[in-house]
Parts: sequence; C-alpha cells; structure tokens
Amino acid sequence: EHRKFRRLAQGEGSSLSFVRARVERLKLEASHLNDSKPTPEGVVSSLSRLFLDSLRMVRFPDLRDARIDPKTYLPIVRDQPYGQLSSNGAISLVVISWHIAVLRYALEIGSEFPCLLMMDSPMNHIGRAAKEERFKDQQIVDAFYEMLMSLHRDHRAEFQIFIVDNRPPIGARDLVSVEFTGDPNV
Repeated sequence: EHRKFRRLAQGEGSSLSFVRARVERLKLEASHLNDSKPTPEGVVSSLSRLFLDSLRMVRFPDLRDARIDPKTYLPIVRDQPYGQLSSNGAISLVVISWHIAVLRYALEIGSEFPCLLMMDSPMNHIGRAAKEERFKDQQIVDAFYEMLMSLHRDHRAEFQIFIVDNRPPIGARDLVSVEFTGDPNV
C-alpha cells in the first residue's frame, strides 16, 4: 500500500510540474499578445487612412478633412459629422466608405471579424438618382463598383458582399450573381 501511494504521489508530482510549466507558457503568450495588441489610437488612425482612401477611390466631390472621430468613431468629412452633411449623396458615400474601411481594416489585419457586408441600393442618391449636381456624376457610381471589384479580385476568399441594386453599371456585370427581372415567370 505504501509503494502504491508513493507511485501515485510521484505521478501527481510530475503532473503538477507539467501544469505549472503550461501555466508559465500561457502567461508568456498572453504577455506577447498584449504587447502586440493595437492601441485604440492606432486602430482609429488606420481606419481614418482607409476611410480617406475609400472616399478618394469613389471620387467623393470636394473631398477634404476626412477622418474618423477618435471619441465617437463616427466618420467626419469637410469638418462635419456625416449626419450633418448637406446632401443625401454625400451621406450615402460617407456611410458606404466607412463600412468599406471597416471591412478593409479587418482584411488588412487578418481579423476574425465576420467579413460580410450587405448593402441595399448603395448608390440611391448618387448618379442618375442624385438631386445635387455634384453627385449626379456616373463616374462616382463606376468608381464605387470598381473599388468593389478590386476588393473582390484581391480578397475573394476572405469576405462576402451582398448588394441589392436596381441599376448596377455595365462594368459591374461580373459581380452580378442573381438578377431579378420583375417578371414572375423569369
């Protein structure tokens, strides 16, 4: 009985050593992860860069002072929060560019963030449907779809995007998966 207890104690001792070593390795890994974790300022800076780049890519008219507010995390363009911009076209492009910037950031850092973006009529106040002259430019619509096609080419396996648009430009036909005709027989 005494030998049996001794063997058991030795086994427990080696298990305890294993557990202690594992705990130390985990503490070291956690420390490294904390050291490499981006700061909130760094994230906002990256998002601001991607947001500005997205606005440039879609040819936002009169683009200036575009950034993400570090306190509210909301987009600012022309020194105004996006909700205070004077046109629906400007607001639409800012919202789209903000969501694209978040998606691009997640792709850039290899985030586990679900890389899925859904948009319904993203060009609703831009192009032909725009009321403000600066946003009637079809080149903005074309540039938006070119940006999406570029993302699709570069990151096809890493994200999904669903867009409902009644009038996508001809250049975006390669992105169309399903086309509804409005005819229940077709």
